[in-house]
Amino acid sequence: IVHGLHSMAVFPLSSDEAIFGVLYLAARPRDAFSDRMKFLEAAVAPIGVRLQNYLLHQEMQARAAGLEEAVSERTLELQTERNRTQAILETVGESVVVTDVDGQTLFCNTATEALTGFSRDEALGQPFWRHWSAQAMKDSWLPARRALSAGQPWRGEVTGYRKDGTLYVLAVTGTPLYDEREAPHVTGAVWVQRDITALKEIERLKDHFVSNVSHELRTPISIMSLSCDNLETFYDRLSDGQRRQLVQSIHEQAHHLSGLVEDILTLSQIDGGRVSQAWQRVDLARLVCEETARLRPAAEKQSHQIQVVAGTPVIVLGSEVQLRRAVRNLLDNAIKYTPAGGQISCTCETRLGAPVEAPSPMPGAASLPPKRAWAVVEVSDNGIGIAAENMPYLFERFYRGNAEGAIQGTGLGLSIAQELVVLHGGWINVASAPGQGSTFTVHLPLADSTD
Repeated sequence: IVHGLHSMAVFPLSSDEAIFGVLYLAARPRDAFSDRMKFLEAAVAPIGVRLQNYLLHQEMQARAAGLEEAVSERTLELQTERNRTQAILETVGESVVVTDVDGQTLFCNTATEALTGFSRDEALGQPFWRHWSAQAMKDSWLPARRALSAGQPWRGEVTGYRKDGTLYVLAVTGTPLYDEREAPHVTGAVWVQRDITALKEIERLKDHFVSNVSHELRTPISIMSLSCDNLETFYDRLSDGQRRQLVQSIHEQAHHLSGLVEDILTLSQIDGGRVSQAWQRVDLARLVCEETARLRPAAEKQSHQIQVVAGTPVIVLGSEVQLRRAVRNLLDNAIKYTPAGGQISCTCETRLGAPVEAPSPMPGAASLPPKRAWAVVEVSDNGIGIAAENMPYLFERFYRGNAEGAIQGTGLGLSIAQELVVLHGGWINVASAPGQGSTFTVHLPLADSTD
């Protein structure tokens, strides 16, 4: 007897022949269940099934809650990772584009918009290669697509056009994207584009520079070598006049070679930012008079009439050495490109207000007030003039138009003059016509009285 209970029946609870619990029945009377066992056994079976279903339901709910929490956490992790990846792609300097297997744009970063000029809305859904040139499409797109389809990265250089029509050069790298469920199956590609237009231009200028320097150095060296050989071989057979002529030729070529080396060193210093010198107040009018006097013998040797108008002091702030070099180059250029008996004039004066031919923005002087005073130097001649097609390239290094071979020179004088003038906050304008001569006008900021 337990707590006044005299009868007890115990039934196992099972499902699919597996016992998962026990049902206890108790009553006060003795033998309370002896004649009810079959009934009770029949009643216990559905109770076991219902209880098992209830327990399974509770377990499923617990598992569902856990799975929902895990999915929520994983979704948050994936969203965080996606945001982090997108933030990285938006801040990198190179253009990054994600495409499908057919090359349609699925994503592009801010750098791509800056590179191509097309907004993200304009680029999405469009062919990745639509801004490539026809030649780039022919030479690069098909090989790139074949490589990516085979699961291999592709690298190359392509030319393309920005939205505004300007041409640029890209270093492009394409990497295949795979479906994680089917590793060998390529579903798209990631393209990284780097603008190497400036680098290509530097390489072109370097090659052009080396080629021209080699040519310009070879000519005087060859003449000097030939003259020396003639002196050595035929010295006893040459008259004094012939010997002097050969020596003079050597001297002229050595002078030309020295000038070329000096020009190259000057450009190297300008490009390397090593031309800075102590600036001071310089009387540009005095400088013009002195340089004109220095070059007058060379002008008179060709029967030129050279005139200078520079009386009143014109004070500028800068390097006298550099300004003297710029004026000398302009005068020397006028003397060389004016036929014998020509007329050359050089003036220096003060003018007020920004002239209409000032470039916009003015190099080194974009923030200057329009009413300020300017120092102006004009070098004019009635020489061969400059053809219209040559004008855009006039200040390029080594550019000599149609005069190369006919007139000795390196093609560096005007470029050096312009570089030095720009360093002083000024600019050079040119007015010329074939057969009517040329006028080079230099504008420099006039020094304030307090400078």
